[in-house]
Amino acid sequence: MMGQILNKLSLPFSFVYHFLVNIFNYGFATSPPAQLTYSFSTSTLDVFNSVPAWTIVSTMLGVGLIIVGGLATFKLLTRI
Repeated sequence: MMGQILNKLSLPFSFVYHFLVNIFNYGFATSPPAQLTYSFSTSTLDVFNSVPAWTIVSTMLGVGLIIVGGLATFKLLTRI
């Protein structure tokens, strides 16, 4: 009975200890190299490679989506 009470009282300290140990073990470790997890067929890549300046076009599309999402979020937040 007394051992269970002491065990329950030491749980917060145990949590903090294990949390700090894991931060130092995993938080400051070097991350493994990134791997591609998707692949496209050669015909799909040929379509995108045929578009001149595709990197610029895709960047502008991404920036446009971020702006539209930001404006929609702003509109929702000002409506409250």
